[in-house]
Amino acid sequence: MGRAPLLLACSAVFLDAAGYGIVVPTVPLRASELHLSSALLGLIFAAYPLVYLLVTLPLGVLCDRWGRKPLLVLGMLVLAVSSLSFSLSSSFPQLFVSRGTQGMAAASTWVASLALLTDLTPSCRRGRTLGWVTASMGLGAIAGPPLGGWMAEAGGYPAPFRLWALLSLLLALLSLTVLREPPHSRPSSFRSSSFLGVLRNPDALLSCLVALLIWMGFGFLEPFAPSYLSSHLGLGQGEIGTMFGLAALFLATSRPLFGSASDRFGRRRVMGWGMLFCSASFPAVLFVGSPWQAAAVFCLLGLAIGIPLSSALPLITEAVPEAGTASALFLMAYSLGHAVGPLVGGAVLSTGGFALLLFPYSLLSLLLGVLSLRGLRR
Repeated sequence: MGRAPLLLACSAVFLDAAGYGIVVPTVPLRASELHLSSALLGLIFAAYPLVYLLVTLPLGVLCDRWGRKPLLVLGMLVLAVSSLSFSLSSSFPQLFVSRGTQGMAAASTWVASLALLTDLTPSCRRGRTLGWVTASMGLGAIAGPPLGGWMAEAGGYPAPFRLWALLSLLLALLSLTVLREPPHSRPSSFRSSSFLGVLRNPDALLSCLVALLIWMGFGFLEPFAPSYLSSHLGLGQGEIGTMFGLAALFLATSRPLFGSASDRFGRRRVMGWGMLFCSASFPAVLFVGSPWQAAAVFCLLGLAIGIPLSSALPLITEAVPEAGTASALFLMAYSLGHAVGPLVGGAVLSTGGFALLLFPYSLLSLLLGVLSLRGLRR
């Protein structure tokens, strides 16, 4: 595989993740200027995962039929439209549609990028290659919020979105002119790998369960850990943001490293030990007694999230023949976990403390880790 497909896929995923991130410091303030309620702001943010979840599998099937290049170009064009729409938004419907369109762009970009590199990378190196793509997502997630915040302060609310629209258009044109369709992609239909048929494959099912559980755990931490850290350690917003930044940094750097480890030692082995590590790391949040301890635990959480995911993604691409469908199923599981996590967490925390949420989660991670390690094979 040449460098161009990897660089284009990583650039597309970085732009997508950073575009997601620039919304965080800008749109809530825009909503406040427009006097939108908290409920409407929640609906704006919910539009992204809702659309993402709805369109991912159809886009995966289309990716197998049409090819990887058209879907990647489409993702960048839709991201440009979404960014431009954000820059012009002055009402709730406009913000809601802009956010939903961003979710569609993300689904198209991710499905195409993962399928493209799956086609071009032999199984023995797939963990490392896909790890670089997911590391680009982590870097984008780290860079997006500060870029969006500083650019909006310097040039006004529309500034970061206008820049992202321009960058997305340029990358779409570059992909259109430079990228060649992988020789191994071929037209397919969903009947060739039906949804139920795929889930009967133990490796595919295990990969989806790992993705769902890992991102459900992150969905616990994102909305509820800040208030816990604030009340127990007196941390401010900047310090709490730093904790999550550390987790994102360790998540991003762990993916290529442990993806390579899964190439060498086997997918299930790395995934299983990663889930055991995850089982031990999440409850550690309950025992932090200082900001330094919290920082160390959040670094461990970034690793705990990254290790099993680094092998779960290449595992499903080896279990499902159609790379577009495989990528779509994995991304659907991720999106479902990320959406369900806050809902489950809110319901549990309304009746008990943080421990009641994290200890059962730890047990589920332990069980899935043991299941992954059973019947080890490459």
